[in-house]
Amino acid sequence: ALAAFTVPQVLMRLFTNDAELISIGAGYLRIMGITYLCWGIIEVYMSVLRSIGRVTICLALNIMTFFLNIALNAVFIFGLLGAPKLGAVGVAIATAASRVVELVGSFVVSAFSKDVKLKLSEVLRRNKVLTGDFVRLALPALGNEMITLLKETSICGYIGLNELTR
Repeated sequence: ALAAFTVPQVLMRLFTNDAELISIGAGYLRIMGITYLCWGIIEVYMSVLRSIGRVTICLALNIMTFFLNIALNAVFIFGLLGAPKLGAVGVAIATAASRVVELVGSFVVSAFSKDVKLKLSEVLRRNKVLTGDFVRLALPALGNEMITLLKETSICGYIGLNELTR
């Protein structure tokens, strides 16, 4: 998230040398950096809720976010309701706004929950046992996902902007 927000051009150059693609992708990634932070908190909280059987709340929040994202995509891509046509940046803005609303919804659910509270102080607290478990269990999976992401985005970068937008 930090790299996407601060050095999106560098990340884009990993996948393409096309200046137009770098420009479009950098604008998208800079905004998506915000989304990645929200998404990380949301997914952990939703996973905890699902693990204790509170799946209906998760489903409702996901459906709300999904339809809000679709509506905002239409507004920002096509310039509906007086908004400017923003293209890829509009997609990022719509996704970021949808995820911020979902995060706020998660905090509202947490405020009324008797089971699991979402506290930022707990999210940012370090725990040696959990850190060790994360390194041992999650980092290999994260490495696998990064390789898959690199492969897929490299293919898209290789195909090029013209082929993808026909």
